[in-house]
Amino acid sequence: MQLKRVVDTLRPEYEDKVAFVTADLSTPDGQLFAATAGVSETTLLFFDRFGTPVNQYHGVTTEANLRNVIESTFQLRRRAAGR
Repeated sequence: MQLKRVVDTLRPEYEDKVAFVTADLSTPDGQLFAATAGVSETTLLFFDRFGTPVNQYHGVTTEANLRNVIESTFQLRRRAAGR
């Protein structure tokens, strides 16, 4: 839940460039997705626009660190303050 809160905090900042999809691992569909992807709880998977995996992050993180991961994964430039 901690990681989800960090993701949800950053979602508005990137939702015009990145689609955020959550798999609930407490459901059979979520468990099937995790098993197929070979991941467990507290893992973020990053896919390109074609659905190809391009990165993954394991564990809980801070907003600043996740912002850096998102920006480097998708080669995004940070917006200047006040823009």
